[in-house]
Amino acid sequence: MAAGDPDLLGINVMIRTSLVSLSLPLALVLAACAGGPPSVTDTASSSDSDSDGTSTGNPTTTGQPTSTTAPTSTTGVPETTGSSGSTTGNPSTSTTTGEPPECTAPDGEVDQACDAATPFCQGGSCVDCSGAGGDSACAAADAASPVCEGGVCVECTADKADACSGTSPVCDTDSNACVGCTEHAQCGDTACNMADGSCFPTDYIIWVDRNAEDCMVGDGSMATPFCKITEAFDKIAEPDNLPAPWTVRIKPGTYIEGEHMTPGGSTMALIADGGAVTIRSTADSVAGLTTGDASTLFTQGLIFSLAQTSGLKCSASTVWATDTQMKNNSQHGVEAIDCDTFHKRSLITQNQKGGVASYGAGMTEIVNSYVTANGNLAAEFGGIRSAQGNELKILYTTMIGNDGDQAASIQCIDANGGEVRNSVVLGRTNNPSVDCMNAVVSYSLVDGGDMQGDNNMMGADSDVKTWFELPAGGIFRVKEMVDDLPSPIAEVAMWMDGDPKYDYDGDMRPADMGFPGADTPAL
Repeated sequence: MAAGDPDLLGINVMIRTSLVSLSLPLALVLAACAGGPPSVTDTASSSDSDSDGTSTGNPTTTGQPTSTTAPTSTTGVPETTGSSGSTTGNPSTSTTTGEPPECTAPDGEVDQACDAATPFCQGGSCVDCSGAGGDSACAAADAASPVCEGGVCVECTADKADACSGTSPVCDTDSNACVGCTEHAQCGDTACNMADGSCFPTDYIIWVDRNAEDCMVGDGSMATPFCKITEAFDKIAEPDNLPAPWTVRIKPGTYIEGEHMTPGGSTMALIADGGAVTIRSTADSVAGLTTGDASTLFTQGLIFSLAQTSGLKCSASTVWATDTQMKNNSQHGVEAIDCDTFHKRSLITQNQKGGVASYGAGMTEIVNSYVTANGNLAAEFGGIRSAQGNELKILYTTMIGNDGDQAASIQCIDANGGEVRNSVVLGRTNNPSVDCMNAVVSYSLVDGGDMQGDNNMMGADSDVKTWFELPAGGIFRVKEMVDDLPSPIAEVAMWMDGDPKYDYDGDMRPADMGFPGADTPAL
């Protein structure tokens, strides 16, 4: 057939058309194998190809062709087709990189996913309070533990004791916890309410100084104090002042005034400020100090001496006497009727008719104290009498040299009984010197008597010179060594949880066996 033969030209056109029509589905298949929809060029126009079928430029029309073999998603995101051609949906995509966070709470806040040692979340990690903002993080997490110490939230520290207040105003630096006060010195210029552990308010302080130049015109302030203690009582007795708890700070000296009686219903603390304060009433047949009914009295550093009757007389009230002395009074050191009386580190000595006489409802508690050389052969009792339902508790107290016709050391009459523990009870006469069958006496040095209890060591008045130093003003200190050997009473007492850690002089007691009585040798 010749080259220009029209029949031949027709065959060529048919072949080219067939190739073109085959090229579109082939391209789609190849694109699908490569992953994703192909970009398809519309080749419907014969003018897009040269005479030999080779493409010479871009197509005039772009866009997706209508095809049943490559469907597109209506959202613009391709759906995935499995090998069987079924649609499986959009693939999931991870939006995180690296390890997942330990916690998700905002920075500086507690996250429950964290443990107790590292409870705060900071930047997705669990940290302790030091890594989460310190005190601010602790305060935000728990207002009761606002201080960060060593990575742990605590109630207080020695240099942040002001975090404590209310009935727990003192920081116990051993536990970093706020506790109630137990000493007046813990409350600055005010006093400690030992009944509930709170400090007296700072707005109610009266100052007394008999030696101050302008005290005759004083108003009770620190700058112009009163001359007399009775002036402080008069101010407290004013109706607007009576409900408040008052601290009366008394400068050293001897205050001899007509009659010292606290106002009925009052709450006050009489605190010696800077030295010993001796108080004496001059009125006939009155005590050195008498409490008005239903009053609460705290004393520290006071001496009640040479009263015509008793040094301190309590009536239907409560008395907390700390570092207080009642000595050389005509009758008793303390006489209490329907009272609760608490004596700590106190000295009750050489009172002619007996040391402590407690009658009626209430209790008498004597701790870390000396009750010595009271009474005489003519006195009904020497050291302590508890009668008419009064309850007695004696702990770490030295009772030596007391004398009386009926009982030298302890006498109970119709009493509720009580407890005597870790104490020394050696009367001067009438051995045995205890007449208190309802009392339980234990871990004590005693001379025997009508009592219950065990774990005691027996002694006698004749042993006092061997085991104790010569008395100084009524205070009997123990000898650590006797005949070059440890004292035989060195392991009589048994310290128990809650007992005083220090003795009368401030020396630490061993936390197990030790000396009975108010004194222990310095460790």
